[in-house]
Amino acid sequence: MNRTQLRPRSTGAADDVVQHLTTQQYLRPHQSVRDVLRTAVDQLGCCPDAIARGLEWLQVDPDQPVGRLRRSELIQLGKSISRFWRQTTQTDAPAPNSPH
Repeated sequence: MNRTQLRPRSTGAADDVVQHLTTQQYLRPHQSVRDVLRTAVDQLGCCPDAIARGLEWLQVDPDQPVGRLRRSELIQLGKSISRFWRQTTQTDAPAPNSPH
């Protein structure tokens, strides 16, 4: 995996993650949060480390069904994953003056 795959695809990355969570919650409410986020890695290119940090930060049980999350929890999870994802790509990027 290269750096472009780890970088959020757009400034609306949080909206993309929230939309993915919402769609999966509607279509597959009995699927675990872990499985839904695993598909987010495949479909959206989310960073797995950012997902782990977001789950830990919000203390969301990854084994619970996604249908049990409230709308506010989905939004918080999507935004925190996006924020951690952005932080991960910023710390991985080389400094402007450093040689590649």
